[in-house]
Amino acid sequence: MINADSIIRIECTQVISPAQKLITMEETQTKSGIIVTLHKIEFSDKNTRVYLTVDNNNKNTEISFYDFNSKAIQGNRQFEMTTDYDVDYPEIESHIPAGIV
Repeated sequence: MINADSIIRIECTQVISPAQKLITMEETQTKSGIIVTLHKIEFSDKNTRVYLTVDNNNKNTEISFYDFNSKAIQGNRQFEMTTDYDVDYPEIESHIPAGIV
C-alpha cells in the first residue's frame, strides 16, 4: 500500500533518461508552403530527443514525413534515428495532407 499526501504529475522523461542539457531554439524553415519548426533538443546520458512540428500549408501537395529517415548532423558526424522502447514519445504523422497545420 502507498500512502501519499499529494501527487505531482511529471513527464516520464523526467524519470527515464532525464535531460542533462536542454536547448530551446524555435527555429523555423519554410519551403513551398511546408513549415518545419525545431522547438527544442534534450540531451540525456542515453539519448537525444528532438521536438519539432511539420505543417503543410501547401494547398496542392500531400507530404510524407518519416522519422526513421531522420538524421542529426553535428560537425562532420551524422547520427541516425534510433527507437527508445522505454518511453512512448509523441510522433509526427507520416502522411500530412495538403493544407494541414
